[in-house]
Amino acid sequence: MLRRKPTAISITNEDVASYEDRQNAAAEELRAEMQRAAQMQAQKGQNVNPNDGHKTNPIRCYQRALDALLHVT
Repeated sequence: MLRRKPTAISITNEDVASYEDRQNAAAEELRAEMQRAAQMQAQKGQNVNPNDGHKTNPIRCYQRALDALLHVT
């Protein structure tokens, strides 16, 4: 059977630095997106009329249902 030479991959310091830069940029972009989403959620929460019973927070409804299932008071 014929064998070929093993493939050698050489990674330079520049390759590592470039990879880390891309990872840091992606993480920063994700942080910024999460912050924008949190700001929009906070702004949306400010516009809710507390007298509107039919427009309750779905997360709070889920928490209440979970508390009822677990018999938490």
